[in-house]
Order: sequence, then structure tokens, then C-alpha cells
Amino acid sequence: MADAMTSGALRPVHVHPSRLELAIWLAGDASEAQDEALVQHVETCRSCSAALDELRQHKSEYERSSPAELAKLRTRMGLVAGETSVWHRFVVGLAALRLATSLVALALVGVLVFVVASRLSRPPAREAARSAGALGPQRAAL
Repeated sequence: MADAMTSGALRPVHVHPSRLELAIWLAGDASEAQDEALVQHVETCRSCSAALDELRQHKSEYERSSPAELAKLRTRMGLVAGETSVWHRFVVGLAALRLATSLVALALVGVLVFVVASRLSRPPAREAARSAGALGPQRAAL
């Protein structure tokens, strides 16, 4: 049971899996541990069982659809061959913006760490002046 809770996309059994997790399982893309955890949960949870039945129905309808019907549906959704929807472009753009923002923040943290570390490694100005004064006469003797 511990493996099912820590081995991937599925959450612990006492938490309902999302529709995406159910769809991943239905497509056969869940790991063995995820598969076991989901089966155990769906067997005891009416709402997840109903959601899974609904997904099975949608999958069955999709599989029965003709290529012409699927093409018509894609056109209605704005997904003509090679095109992406406005929503998809927005989500991808947002993800790129989040990545760029994260990289800038990481670079700023790196610069800050470098500045603080370089200041901490330098001796204070007074001690540096004393050290220079102490070494001055010794250098003159050379």
C-alpha cells in the first residue's frame, strides 16, 4: 500500500483520483502500483466508479466514431490539422513565461549569494589597514 501512495501520479488511496488519473488508468498508462491502488479505490468508491464508467462510455463513443466524424469534431473545436487552439497557445505561452520568470529569479539569487559570499570572505577594512601597516615596514627592510 505504501508503494501505491508514493510511486507516481496517483494520490494516496483515501483521496479520490482526478478524472485525468482515471483516464490515464483507463488508457493503460498507469504503473502496476498505481493500477492496484486505483482498482482498490474504485471498487469501494461509488463516485469514482461512476466517473470511470462515464469515461469508459466516452472512450467507447470515440472508438465507434468514423474518421469523418472525428475530423468534423476537430474542425468545430478549431483543431484543424497542424493548428493548435488559442487556449493551447495561451497555456504554452504561460508556461514559457513561468519558466523565464523562474530562471531570472534563480539568476538573481545566484548573484545575491555571490555578492554576500564575496563580502563575507573579505576581512573588515580596519583589519586590512592594520595588516597593510604591519607589512609595510617589513617590506621596506627587504
